[in-house]
Amino acid sequence: MTAAKKQMAGFMVVMIISSLVAIAILAFAKARDVSHRNACINNMKMIDSTKETSALLYAPRGCKPIPEQELPEYLKNESSKLVCPKGGRYTIKSPGEEPQCSVHGSMSAAMQRK
Repeated sequence: MTAAKKQMAGFMVVMIISSLVAIAILAFAKARDVSHRNACINNMKMIDSTKETSALLYAPRGCKPIPEQELPEYLKNESSKLVCPKGGRYTIKSPGEEPQCSVHGSMSAAMQRK
């Protein structure tokens, strides 16, 4: 085998490995985005169920939004989950309305993008 053929074979190996690394990086980035969206959806589901439960407990409050500072009281040890993995802020809204994330949008819209 000549030196030129050895160089060409080495170049091909480097190209194949580079392509595989690029594909792996893209797949990892997509998986991370899906994971962040799913975590955000779960947070919004938790906020929604907590909001509905507290609205049932405090019916005289009517359809006023539950103040965000009161949610950790109902979430107990889960208050750290009120943070979107992508840094978005949650809008709690009134009972009967879905919470929204500033990054992922409403809960149903984020679920449709799966």
